Amino acid sequence: MDYTLEDDEELEQLIEELSHDIVYSKVYYDLFRDLTGSIEEYGREFDQTPVFWNLTLQAHKDAFFIRLCRVYDQQDNALHLHNWLKIIQANIHLFEADRFKERTDTTFSRVLDSEARKPDLDQLKEDVKLVKPSNPLVKRLMVLRNNVFAHRSASGAKQDIDFFEEYPIQYLEVESLIDRAINILNRYSGLFQATEYYDEIVGGDDYEFILESIRSEIERADERIEEKLSRLED
Repeated sequence: MDYTLEDDEELEQLIEELSHDIVYSKVYYDLFRDLTGSIEEYGREFDQTPVFWNLTLQAHKDAFFIRLCRVYDQQDNALHLHNWLKIIQANIHLFEADRFKERTDTTFSRVLDSEARKPDLDQLKEDVKLVKPSNPLVKRLMVLRNNVFAHRSASGAKQDIDFFEEYPIQYLEVESLIDRAINILNRYSGLFQATEYYDEIVGGDDYEFILESIRSEIERADERIEEKLSRLED
């Protein structure tokens, strides 16, 4: 892959595209976590339509894992954190103070220290290490990517290998991978264009309205049943 960029706009576009997978991996993970955490409180509500909720939870789990796999992918010609950081290394000149001023000529950007916008090269090297397969957590994610999410391993199927059991990633580790990606994204997006990405969406708790609506309907049904029983007793 050619890591040289022609102009600032190309890096802006790469940041925007990469941010989608990073931010939405967090959005889908949060929704999966919150729904799962609601089962104890809304057990009866979930039990009304168990197939729907099981499929919904699995869909959200697939959604955040697939996006994380893209974020930490290692394909030479793909856009992912590893290649993106290599692109930054090869185009440090795009972070020069004069180019930063041209890109962000606003009242807000003018109060920033435009002389301090270039990435710290030592920090950049450390960030590269965090997104390579030599990192144990990234390595396990890539095994799942290559054998479960991007491809279904034929040999694994024949040997009845459970890759999630052989290469487990706990939910706290998923959170760690997401937080790592967001921090790296915002570090260089902040330096390049004085912009950081928010990792939550308005309406992320809409599921509560659905569960409360189901609860209300169950309560109304219970009341109707009690009224009928009461009339029978009379």
